[in-house]
Amino acid sequence: MSAVPVSAILVTYHSGPVLWRALDALRAQTGLDEILVADNGNPAAVRGELERRAAAGQIRLLRNDRNLGFAAACNRAAAQAQGERLLFLNPDAILPPEGLPRMLAAMASEPRPWLAGARLVGADGIERRGGRRGELTPATALGDALGFGSFNRHREPLPTGPVPMPTVSGACLLIPAADFRALGGFDEGYFLHVEDIDLCRRLRGRGGTVWFLPDISVEHEGGSSDAPPLAVERYKLASFRHYFRRYYGGRPDALMVMALIALRFGLRAPFLRRVGRQRPEETGS
Repeated sequence: MSAVPVSAILVTYHSGPVLWRALDALRAQTGLDEILVADNGNPAAVRGELERRAAAGQIRLLRNDRNLGFAAACNRAAAQAQGERLLFLNPDAILPPEGLPRMLAAMASEPRPWLAGARLVGADGIERRGGRRGELTPATALGDALGFGSFNRHREPLPTGPVPMPTVSGACLLIPAADFRALGGFDEGYFLHVEDIDLCRRLRGRGGTVWFLPDISVEHEGGSSDAPPLAVERYKLASFRHYFRRYYGGRPDALMVMALIALRFGLRAPFLRRVGRQRPEETGS
């Protein structure tokens, strides 16, 4: 066990085979006290394997009677977590060897409140979008949509050490449990997506610091879920609407961004429907 108890929280819903890689990489981390897995609804074979691992003492399995969404499932797991630090990890995110103790060491002397995120890479080691980002505003959202924005920063030179960053990804996010609870956890108005952006904004609003740790490269597979892609895009659209309404109300630029996001969804919907119909029947993760 670590000097500072750490609870890892992972939410799974039709997550794909990478789930087992994510759990095995977690279990190999030095200094991890417990793994809480929130089952938001999985095929029978996956549930059986999760129950087997829980019986073997590898995880604490929290069974939800329906898909609560990511934010709500994380909050319910965090309420039961015993650690002084919470590590939120996507079920398709693979921590590198000794990734957790390195994250803890990087943040050991930083004043609270804080949260820290990792560099997200593909299997090829190339950095992906999302690990380090600016503040999401109507201007940065529009700029990114047009190809000249400053919200996603993965193409910028990599810092040589931990640096403050307006926004990091919830795919791998470390935060003191007391700070997470003081913020009220994730905003459950987000069913899926954008809840990490909102959490970073609220923590900075309380005088805290969001840290990007470039030396921690987490393999983030992405797109591994069997969930219907059209439904995922609907949730993303609803989350962006919730965010811009919350922080920018009826401002014309925010309304324009929301209209553009809705237009993008409408243009992609026929393709996403076809992709969903072509997917095989759900037989496991």
